[in-house]
Amino acid sequence: MAAKTSVDYYWRFEFVQDQAGSENAKIKIEHYHSQSAENGQWDIDTIVEELEITSTDSANPTVFTYMCTGCDAPGVRSSSVDSSSTTAKAATADTQVHKFKVTLLNDYYLDADNDRAVTWQWAGYAPKWMWDAGDGDQTKVYKGSLSNIPTSTADYNIGSDSNFTAYTPGSDKADYQECFGADYEGDFNGTVNTEGGWHPLLISTDYVLANLQTPADGVWTY
Repeated sequence: MAAKTSVDYYWRFEFVQDQAGSENAKIKIEHYHSQSAENGQWDIDTIVEELEITSTDSANPTVFTYMCTGCDAPGVRSSSVDSSSTTAKAATADTQVHKFKVTLLNDYYLDADNDRAVTWQWAGYAPKWMWDAGDGDQTKVYKGSLSNIPTSTADYNIGSDSNFTAYTPGSDKADYQECFGADYEGDFNGTVNTEGGWHPLLISTDYVLANLQTPADGVWTY
């Protein structure tokens, strides 16, 4: 058996703008990770300081791809979190939740027909599982029946199971699994179904901080 040790995640985000004024909308993207068990604070990495959103066509969006490294395996809770912690967020945080903040850098408003904004119209991911026991550092995608997955997903015999295949995503949307609807903070976007597909998020004035979910059992099918 080969145990999951850590996971890198490939991400693919799609954006379109409501164009207004003399320039395109620009955003900053930050990744919140490694929440502290002591005080609930997150480490924050700035992924891109300024991304210009040039597309106004939802069929041809501005696409951004990114990989974050060294994350805990999905479906497990942080071993460093004390269940008696008084910090509720830290005590209950699932490590498969990734927080991304998208900030509108150049808000512009003239009237209802001239209001610069950005819609985060889609988010997807692909995990790059890191394995011990000599099975290599590469993306392993499970292509078998979900009913055949063992009850305990801490270990998979990926060395001999032909259902696991090496895989590296490109930039195509089909290479990524769609994220579930994300709980969020910031600009108002209504009620999100967190058990359904991605809920487009409008950054209309300031920012959206969204909790992107990856599978609770650590299995991703493609």
